[in-house]
Order: sequence, then structure tokens, then C-alpha cells
Amino acid sequence: MTPGAPVPHSRRARWLLGLTAPIWVAPFLLAQAMRLCAAGLLALVEELRGRPLAAPPAVLWLLGLPALALFPAAVGLRGLLYLLYGLGRSALPLRWRPPRRGRALALCTVAGLLAVALLPLWLPVALALWLGRWVVGRLLVPEFARALRRDPGPREEPMVVFVGLRYLFSARQTALHSATHYYAAGGIALGVCALIVVLSVMSGFDREVRERIVGTNAHVIVLRFGQQGLARPDSLAAIIAGHPEALATAPFVFGKAMVSAGGGAEGVMIKGIDWEAESSVTALARFTGDPPGDPGLKPGPGRTPGVILGKQIAENLGLYMGDEVILVSPAETRRTPLGFIPRMRRFVLVGLFASGMYEYDASLAFIDLAEARSFFGLEGDRVTGIEVRLRDMNRAPPVADEIVAMLGGFPLRANNWIELNANLFAWMRTEKRAMFVILIMIILVAGFSITSTLIMLVTEKRREIGILMSMGATRAGILRIFVLEGWVMACAGTALGTGLGLALCHVLERYKIIRLPADIYFIDTLPVRVEWGDIGIIVASVLAISALSTLLPAWKAAQLDPVEAIRSE
Repeated sequence: MTPGAPVPHSRRARWLLGLTAPIWVAPFLLAQAMRLCAAGLLALVEELRGRPLAAPPAVLWLLGLPALALFPAAVGLRGLLYLLYGLGRSALPLRWRPPRRGRALALCTVAGLLAVALLPLWLPVALALWLGRWVVGRLLVPEFARALRRDPGPREEPMVVFVGLRYLFSARQTALHSATHYYAAGGIALGVCALIVVLSVMSGFDREVRERIVGTNAHVIVLRFGQQGLARPDSLAAIIAGHPEALATAPFVFGKAMVSAGGGAEGVMIKGIDWEAESSVTALARFTGDPPGDPGLKPGPGRTPGVILGKQIAENLGLYMGDEVILVSPAETRRTPLGFIPRMRRFVLVGLFASGMYEYDASLAFIDLAEARSFFGLEGDRVTGIEVRLRDMNRAPPVADEIVAMLGGFPLRANNWIELNANLFAWMRTEKRAMFVILIMIILVAGFSITSTLIMLVTEKRREIGILMSMGATRAGILRIFVLEGWVMACAGTALGTGLGLALCHVLERYKIIRLPADIYFIDTLPVRVEWGDIGIIVASVLAISALSTLLPAWKAAQLDPVEAIRSE
């Protein structure tokens, strides 16, 4: 173009369109999207009708706006139906499908819907079966896969087993390689043993705390809002007994007081009980030494009423059986010419409460129900609440709500042992999971030891690997040789660690050789409980980590070039 010549019209138009693009691009793209969605919707209708559908351009523009929403929905629904049909078709055997296409389509779609609804049930099983078949058939026992396919192939498993065990236990190996094999298996054994012992201690601690909490407190406690207490406890207990989950009930009175003896004093939580009813709801009799009956809480003619004190309270005050104590209630005071005097009552020590949980042994005291009513000023037959023992203590929260509904609801309310100790149990579960994650690092270190051991072995046996491949060994066979070596080390370490862990747990559980400070850990001995579910998870995790640790060096060995491997030697 010569200087001074006019700019062509097309270039001016492009500049103008470019400058005004922010104004017209959005409406233009919206119009194109409406037209395409309308055309796609008409194409779906034509497919359903089975014949072409003539539509003028004006119809496309009229359908444009609703087609923006209908066409993506129709495409998504169609894809979902095809997915369900394909899933059902693959699930149904051929002989189950009806000959007519419409019925077969409907049956496969229904089967697909059922498969999707039952997805959480069959998907984990299917994945486990597929993974197990792949690992066993492709890596460990190819004859299994060939038997399923009826594919007669070369049997090289004898060679794989012979060479793998030869490399592992050969007397001509260097001392370093033999030591690394033992160190790798020992690392796995140490990790498995530590995992089993620690998780068993965690499970035992959980069990002991639950038993002691449930042994001291009932599964469900029915209370009333306010300080008035429950009236007519016998009639309420009769209604509660009608619940199918309720096994026993017991009324109680609860309050705070101070016990004084020998110049010392301790704050206590007083619980007034009926001995026979309480023994059917909690494990109080077991924690007090299993006496045959009431140890003497009810006062006889001319006798002082009895009291059962927590073991730590009695030790702090230096009390022995038969000593007299004075219970003082600062909240229950009476006015005298000398001022306000707290209510005091004399009792005799008739039993010691030793649950093993410091929190309870240092705070609880038990007296007779009638004496507690009188001591805390409850009128008539009123009580603080009613304890309920259930058939299944793990269903305490829903059963507590059902019992309150049976009793008429507000102003009654209910507590249960799970909600009262929810923070404690959540902390124990979190601690157990954290310890599992921390200790599994030992297994990861042992897995790296297996990897390094196999890499050293592959480096040393390059020439032998090349000779085997030149003689006809397949790459899959070479891979399985080193996978077999890793599996032998992993299985040996897992078996040794499992045996050591179970033996150590048995010793700790039977002989109680480790003592704990009860004021810190709730209990005074180290509890141990072996849960076979945890053992299974530990063994599966260890074998999975070990299997993954063998893949890299085994794959490297299988990828060696036989010519280069022999030439390099």
C-alpha cells in the first residue's frame, strides 16, 4: 500500500468491531448459545420420534431461551439413563434379559437403579475382589489368571520361587546383604509389635474407663428442671419399667456436703440410695467388696446410720472401718440465737468405695435414701432423680428421649452416660487414631529398608538377571522374583511382630507389672485389651506398605536390558 492511500473499508470495520467488542460480544454469544441449544433440543425430539422434524428458523429463536435450561438438563438425564442402563446390562446375565428391546431396556434401567442404590454395599467388595485378583493373578500367581482365561502359558513359577528364595537365603551372599534382610524384617516386627501393644493399651483404657463410669453411674438418669426434685418416684419408675429396653430402676438423692473427722475435712458428693435397688442398676456392690447385703446404711434401733466413703477420702482423713464422721451441709442452714448453723449429722463408716478412678474415689459418699432426704430437706417421698439400667447401654441417648416422652416431657429431662462423658470418649478415640498414624511411621521406615535392600540386590545381581532373561525368563517373572523376596521379608516380620505383640499384651494383662498414678490416668494399672479388628487392620496396613515397597526395585529389575546387563559385567 502506497503512503497516503486511504485505509480499506474492511480494516476500518475490524478496528470498529474490536473497539466495540465489550458491547456486542455477550449478546452475540448468548444468541448463538440459544440457537445451538434449541437445535440440540429439536435433535433430541427427532431421535425420540424416529423421523425428521421440520421447524422454521423462527421456532428456533422462540425455543432459544427455554432451551438454555432444557437442553443441558435433557442431555444430563439422557446420560444418566444410559449410565444406569449400561450398569444394569452388565449386572444382568444374558439369559435374564427379555427378547423384546423395550422390556430389556426397562429391566436393565431398573437393575441399574438398584445397583446405584446399593452402591455402598457392593462397590467395596467389587474393588477388593478386583484388586485381589490383579495382585494375585498378575504379580504372585499368574497360573491363577491363566486358569481363569484357560490360557496355557509357560510355567515359570518354579523358577521364580527357586531363584527368589536362593537370592534371599543363599549362603554365598555377603554379610551386609544378609544383615539388611534381617534388619528390614526386624524393623517390620518392631513396628507391628509396637502398634499392637499401643493400640491394645488404648482399647483397654477405653474399656476400663467405660466399665468404671457405667459401674458408678446408671445408663440413663431421669431428672427434673429446678431444685424441687421428683415427686411420686414409684409411679414414675413403674412407667419407666414398661419400656422394652429398661431392666431396672433406682431412686436417688444427690447433693454436696462436707465430711469432717479427726480435725480434717473433705468436700464430697453425697448420694442417697436404696441399697437393693442401687445394686441392680450400678456396680456399687462390686466396688465396695461385694457384701451379701446392705452393709449398714440403714440405721437400726439405737444405731448410727452408716456411710460409704470413697477410698481416697478415707485415706486423706485417716479413717478406718467403724470410725465416726460428721456430714455438714452448708446449704441447709437453720437460724439460731447464735446465728446461722449448718445442718450436721453423725454417721459411722461402714464401707469403702474403690472404683479405681481417682475422680470418683476422691469425691463420692453413699448414705441411705431416707437419711439423704432428711439431710437435704426434701419433703415427702421426693428424690433427686431415677436411675435406669438398659439392655443395651450403647442405645442410651435415643432411649433416654423415649423415656422422657413416656413420662410426659417437660419439666422432666434425662441424662445418659454417653453424653455426660462425650468429650472423654472423643479424646480417647482421637488419641488412638493419632497413635496409629504416628506408629505406622515405623512401618514406613521398615518399608524403605525393604526398598533399599532390594535395590542393592538388583544392583548386585544385574548379570544374573540378564542371563535369566536371555534364557527365556519374562520381565513379569523377574518382577515376581523380587516381589517374592519383599513379601517373604514382610510376612516374616509381620508374623514375628504379631507374636511378640500378643505375648507382651498377655504378660501386661495378666501380671499388671506397670502401675499408674491414679490421680492422673483415672485408673491405677495399665489396662490391655486385644481387639482382633485392630490386629487385622495392622496386618493389612503392614502388608500393603510392604507390597508397595517392593514394586519399585522389582520394576527396575524387570526393565533391565539383558544385553546391557551382561555387557556391564
